[in-house]
Amino acid sequence: MSSPGKEIYVFGDFRLHPAEHLLTRQGQPVPLAPKVFDTLVILVQNAGQLITKDDFIKQLWPGVFVEEVALAQNISQLRRALGGNADDVQVIQTVPKRGYRFTLPVRVLDTPPTGKEAPSQETPAEPPDRRAAGPLKRMAFVVAGLGIFLAATLSFQWITAPSEPRLLRTTAITSSGRAEPWGGIQADGSRIYFLERQGAAWSLMQTSVTGGEPRTVAVPFPNTKIFGLSPDRAEFLIGSFVDLAGNMPLWTMPAQGGPPRRVGDVTVDDAVWFPDGKRVLATRNGELFSVELDGGNRRHWFSVDGRAVDFSWRPDGRAVRFTVTDPKGDLSLWEASSDGDGPHLLLPDWNSTHAECCGAWMPNGKDYVFSAIRDGKEELWVLREPEGLFQAQAKPVRLTGGPNDFSTPASSVDGKRIFAFGVQNQEKLFRYDAKLGDFLPFPLSGMEVALSRDGEWMAYLDFAETVWRCRRDGTERMQLTSPPLRATWPRWSPDGKQILFVGKTPGSQLTPYIVARDGGAPSQVAKDIYTSFADWMPDGESIVLDALEPSGPNSEMSIVLLKSGEISKVPGSAGLIQPRWSPDGRYLAAVSADFKMVQLFDPRRREWTQLATARHLGRYQWGADSRELYFQDLLDPQEAIFRWDGRSRRIDRVLDFRKPLLQAGAIRCSFEGFAPDGSYLASIRSNFSNVYALDVDLQ
Repeated sequence: MSSPGKEIYVFGDFRLHPAEHLLTRQGQPVPLAPKVFDTLVILVQNAGQLITKDDFIKQLWPGVFVEEVALAQNISQLRRALGGNADDVQVIQTVPKRGYRFTLPVRVLDTPPTGKEAPSQETPAEPPDRRAAGPLKRMAFVVAGLGIFLAATLSFQWITAPSEPRLLRTTAITSSGRAEPWGGIQADGSRIYFLERQGAAWSLMQTSVTGGEPRTVAVPFPNTKIFGLSPDRAEFLIGSFVDLAGNMPLWTMPAQGGPPRRVGDVTVDDAVWFPDGKRVLATRNGELFSVELDGGNRRHWFSVDGRAVDFSWRPDGRAVRFTVTDPKGDLSLWEASSDGDGPHLLLPDWNSTHAECCGAWMPNGKDYVFSAIRDGKEELWVLREPEGLFQAQAKPVRLTGGPNDFSTPASSVDGKRIFAFGVQNQEKLFRYDAKLGDFLPFPLSGMEVALSRDGEWMAYLDFAETVWRCRRDGTERMQLTSPPLRATWPRWSPDGKQILFVGKTPGSQLTPYIVARDGGAPSQVAKDIYTSFADWMPDGESIVLDALEPSGPNSEMSIVLLKSGEISKVPGSAGLIQPRWSPDGRYLAAVSADFKMVQLFDPRRREWTQLATARHLGRYQWGADSRELYFQDLLDPQEAIFRWDGRSRRIDRVLDFRKPLLQAGAIRCSFEGFAPDGSYLASIRSNFSNVYALDVDLQ
């Protein structure tokens, strides 16, 4: 019989000696880190049984909070040491979302003989004082040696500790102001690729990494986005899109030109090559999955609550990081191991509200660059991997400091430069003068303008998303909300004394607020309800809210009585958003969740009818007499405004932005409603984003 704790476990060519902390293969030691060795012991001692991730963590790191990625890394190292991996024999089987199982048969042996005969003669006993002194002396030597080792290690780490990342120089690569951050940046060593927007269309552009006039890339589709370059830089992974909502057919295309090849019938929100260049990691509607280049062998990884985009592989291929946009609109960075295990927040406690996204690993494998919003500014930050025995995870270090906002970084091939979008939003209000046939500057700096029913007051948002109000002539301006509360969609009460809007504070969800026209603290309405849009009911005593969910029991729009808080549903409104009552209270209009259809509700008949369709609806607005509804199609070639006539039921194009705005270089023209004199209001974006190169020192 073996002594307790002295068992030897045999599996395949391996022998595991837990008491000796030794793993051998055909008699040769196999080096393993302590925690990796302990992980193997747990697996082998429970061979054939499922061991949950929680059980692993409790046994390996008792009383300490550890992310699942640490366990996933142990498993990955064990698979390499034992000669199995995700594409080979599953020595260690992954049970998705649960844990792991050791699959090889295991035999238990008694402690083997030493191979030496016990001596026949007696060994003279040592004096008691020498027997006691020997172990103490040896222990003193061990403690002293350990102390010298620790001191040397700490000194070496202190001497060789890298300095903080430094920004050396910032250079504008483009100057058009049309670069589209949603499209990202790809660099192949000599060129960079990005999207430019003009009106309702996007062009794929390329230019030298040192700058120069951008040139259009010949692509097979009108709107083409590059998701990434293959590891050998021979192929692009691309998607064709209609708008920025995702759901793009996935293709590969030779980098040197040639016809694209469809990746099965796969559609994605985003995608990236695996480091081996043989598979694709993709996401659609919050699901992350891997797929072969022919569209086959699709394997589910996991799903997130929201939308996942912007993948970046760690240079050694051990993990992938990505951005998640949750249902509240908050952005956060996540990480998972190379086999999809252990997805977790990367920076759970760093920002007061999660607003981090779009990161990229640098080629050195120790620096990760990402963008984050703090104090209303979006900047680039560097997160450095811990090094040495006693290094904890460092906090991110800010790399940029204005005046532009910077977002969506990408690394150069040599890691000496970071390419990013520098954003300076130049957006102004104009009104259309029908007599002159031209757009004239409007004496108000803001957006989402709302006019009171009597035409005497205007409410609007500034670019910090705070609510202001003023008289129709621009006088008596007053700020009604302040950061950190961010507001959207101000709406006047029927009596013109209150303003309803949807607001959000850090860490909270969008919810309706009401603020008095003459100032005071905004008050929340229906605190436990999430909504992206709200409007007054014609009686001024209740409000109507967006659908709470795109599907399910809370998918219909809600009506809230302000005094009692009683909530009821709008029948048949599932999946509809942005409700607007006609001024006379006869009709309720709403938009489909994909922004392609306007629906009209008749409360007397309790039925919905389709009013109009569009490629992608922008803002829409009732006319003052409730007989006309105006809406914009943002993907119309001229971004036109249309009018629905409630009497004739006709739809007419009433205004477009082709002349002179789009021809003069405007990037986007957005319908904003009406000025007090009844003329059309539009916000014109003439400059938004350029590509910049940031020279960095990451020593």
